[in-house]
Amino acid sequence: MSQSQSTFAEPSTPMSVHKSEPQAIGGSPHKNYPCQPRFLPDQLECLAWLAGKWNVFEPGKCHYPTIKDFAYAEKIEFVFGGQPMLDYKAESWDPSSQPHKLFTSRARFLRIKPGTNQIAFVLAHNFGVSETLEGTCMKNQLVVETTGISRMSFAAEPAVVRTRRTYKYDPEKEELEHIMEMETKKTPLTEHLRIKYKRATHTSSDDALKH
Repeated sequence: MSQSQSTFAEPSTPMSVHKSEPQAIGGSPHKNYPCQPRFLPDQLECLAWLAGKWNVFEPGKCHYPTIKDFAYAEKIEFVFGGQPMLDYKAESWDPSSQPHKLFTSRARFLRIKPGTNQIAFVLAHNFGVSETLEGTCMKNQLVVETTGISRMSFAAEPAVVRTRRTYKYDPEKEELEHIMEMETKKTPLTEHLRIKYKRATHTSSDDALKH
């Protein structure tokens, strides 16, 4: 899989959650998703469509000029924990292996600049690379691009110098698509990963992979 980056700091103060009217998590105002343990505060309203837990719907495609193409499965979650951000976790694995062979795991924080639609992703990978990506959140779409990368001294070469991540939500199909582009010291910015998810309450990753 790919390499990545890190940084974004702001005082972490508890947030008050608006409780007068329960807010649906996702694209439909008439559905409550049990995968989200708390309702989102007003400050994170523009990220409501992304919040929750997601499982692979269509096995992801990984390709890049310097590696052999392969498929992968993945589960992700964006969870509100009381701070002005969404906590992110992800695991990807080889869908053809039994038991599943883990490819990568990642931890991340998705923050929004108060009063704006400016977003920052702080991401750490288990292969020794961390990154910070910044961008904007639009209706049912989020696009972020590298602003900083940190690597351990023995991380794999060639080094990644830039990534761009796009999340698109289709409220009609209730599907989330993630596209990741990557640039290394040897290869210009090129699509590297593409995958679609369904909310965890709608399907399971193993069931999706049987179709």
